[in-house]
This record gives sequence, C-alpha cells and structure tokens, in this order.
Amino acid sequence: MTEFAIANFLLSLAALFVIAKIMGELFERMQMPSLLGELLAGVILGPAVLGLMYASVGDVYYILYDALASIGIVMLLFVAGFEEVNISEMLANKKAALMIGTIGLAVPLLGVGFVAFSINGTWFPEVSTTTIIFLATALSATSVGIAFRTLIDVGEIESKIGRTVVGALIVDDIIGLLLLTLVIGFATVGQENLAGEAVMTLVGIFAFFLLFIIAEKLTPLMMRYVVKLRVEEAQFSLVFVVVLVAAYLAETFGLNIIIGAFFAGIALSHSSLLETESFSQKLSTVSYGLFIPIFFAFTGSRIVFEDIMQTGQLALLFFFVVAVTQLISVYLPAKYNGYTNRESLAMAAAIIPRGEIALVIMSALLLLAQTNPAAFGSMEAIKMLFSAVMILIALTIIATPLIMKAALSIAD
Repeated sequence: MTEFAIANFLLSLAALFVIAKIMGELFERMQMPSLLGELLAGVILGPAVLGLMYASVGDVYYILYDALASIGIVMLLFVAGFEEVNISEMLANKKAALMIGTIGLAVPLLGVGFVAFSINGTWFPEVSTTTIIFLATALSATSVGIAFRTLIDVGEIESKIGRTVVGALIVDDIIGLLLLTLVIGFATVGQENLAGEAVMTLVGIFAFFLLFIIAEKLTPLMMRYVVKLRVEEAQFSLVFVVVLVAAYLAETFGLNIIIGAFFAGIALSHSSLLETESFSQKLSTVSYGLFIPIFFAFTGSRIVFEDIMQTGQLALLFFFVVAVTQLISVYLPAKYNGYTNRESLAMAAAIIPRGEIALVIMSALLLLAQTNPAAFGSMEAIKMLFSAVMILIALTIIATPLIMKAALSIAD
C-alpha cells in the first residue's frame, strides 16, 4: 500500500468510529441495542452506499477490515467468557441447552431445505440439490457473536436465560461444524470419505476441549509469574496472546476461532490477579472502544442491494422461515424443560440471528461453484442466493433485539 492509500484507510477507519458511535448513541437513546447503530454505520460506509471502507471483496482495504473484524469477534467472545459466563452455572442447565441447541438447529435446517426445494426454479433459476443443502446448512447456524452481544445489551447474559442460550449456542456450533464438514466433504471429497472426515472433526473437538481443561488449571499459575514482570502492561499483553493462540488452536482443531476465544475467557477468569477494576476497564476499552464496533460495521458493509426486488423477496421469505422455525424449535423444548413463557420466547429470540457462520458457508459455496459449476447449478442463482442471505443476516440482526425486548416484557 502506498502512503496515500494508508492515509485513506486510516481516514475511513476514523469515519467508521465516529459514525458507529453516533449511530450507536442514537439507538441507545431509542432504547435499542447500540449494535444496530454499528451495523448501520457499516451499511453507510460500505460499497452499498458511500464505498469508503472498500470497493469490492478481495481488495486491500477489505482484507484489512476483515482482519480487524476477526479480532473484534474474538474479543467479543473473550469478554463474554471472561466477565459474563460462569461455567458451572452454564452446565447446571446442560440438559435444556443440549435439547434446545440440537432441535433449534435441526428444525430450521429442515424448514429452509423444504422451502428452498419447493421454490427451486420458480423464485430463482434452478440449482442442484447440493446447493440447496449448502443454503439450508448456512441458514440453520446461529451467529454466536451477535447472539452474545444481544444478550449483553439487554442485560440477560448472566441470567438463567443467558446461561442456557450460551450452552445451546456451543451445542449448535459443534453440530453445525459437523454438518459443514459433511456438506463440504460431500461436494469435494466424495461420499466414501464422509465418515472419515466426520471422525477427524470429532477428534479435533475432543482434543481442543482436553487442552481447555489443562489450560484452565495452568493459567492461574502462569499469571502469578507474569505479574512479577517489570515490563509495561506485560499482563495485558500475555492475556491477548492467550486469546489469539486459543482462537488459532480452535480453528486448527476444526472449531471456530470464536469458540476458542470464549473458552480462553473462561480459563483466564479463574485467575484472581485479573479480577481487578483496572484490568476490566482496559479490556472494555480495547474491545468495545476499538475492535468490536469494527466487526459489526464490517458485517453491515457486506450487505448488498443488487437486484433488490428479487433478492429482497427471497430474503424476506427465508427470514420468515428461519424466524418461525427457530421460535417454535426453541420455545417448545424450553417449555418442556420447565421455563416460563417469557424465558422460552426470549431464548428463542436470542438464537435467531445469523451471521459469520452463514457467511463462511455461502462463501464456500460461491468458491466451489466457480471451480465446478456443473455440480451446483446456475451461478446467477447462487449469486442471488448469496445476496439474499446477506440481506437476511441484516434482518435477523435488526429483529433479534426487538423480539427479545418484546419477549422480556411479557408477564408470566
């Protein structure tokens, strides 16, 4: 990058912070979560409106924002694990979390798949069964980052609702990972190797959680030595290193980076040396002041408005299917496990948002379809479905806190 290009990037980053904070403040004053303002800032600055963040997917600015946004989602999940979640309390609701996480993923998967098969060739040019399986898998996966941020914004992350949702999201992520492995394996390595791919994924998940158990025991001991170092901010630097390494290891073992960051937060929360007001303030400043707004703004910037009438109709249809199937598939298991109407509806709303996982799956679909178009069908249709998913993501992010607030206002 030239000096001029770097200067332009810094100016666009400054504009992002200003607009994100202004819009976030406006939404807070309207009694709505500030993440909606940060999302809208990305829409304004992204290619859909002003084009100040980047011109297209793949350019240098896009890569830089993508990297910063990845750190943002990592820090969001780390803060949630460190400050908001008690692992023993979360495990106290493991039966309900397992049932909600499993059914809450399966029903939207089947619902989206059924609708997509029904309208294939009528609402959009015909695509293959493999493409529809990719689409259904993408829209069955809840965005862990957005769900966590919503729970934090409405003050429910430490409640019985929040603890159960957190457990359900971990179950959802693990099952979603296995589905993604099978779907991509089906499209690339052939059916005969699917069992081997699934086994390797399960082994990776087991290995990561074994490392987490070890790290949870060793981290407090390690921090006792670090606190004696004289170099400035050694503690904070080491914490940041642990988070990044945990995210890397999670990705290496087949999980998502955000799961690694979340469990790093839980492991570090056991160190009494970090339970200070000054450390929490530093953590909040770096996370919410810098990186987390970039993640939500970057998510908003990826919303496109090409062929808005047709893609918008598709997005609304799939949004309706996702919202209805998600509400039903979470509300009924929650009621079965003894939760009230208010708690059941709030948990169902918290699991509605789609985001980073859907983007990963749809991006993989685009890439695979370009290399082997015969196996996936019309590229025009696939691009249309990708745009529809982008709009749907925005709709779920906007709707989730509103539905949650409405659910929490219900008197049991």
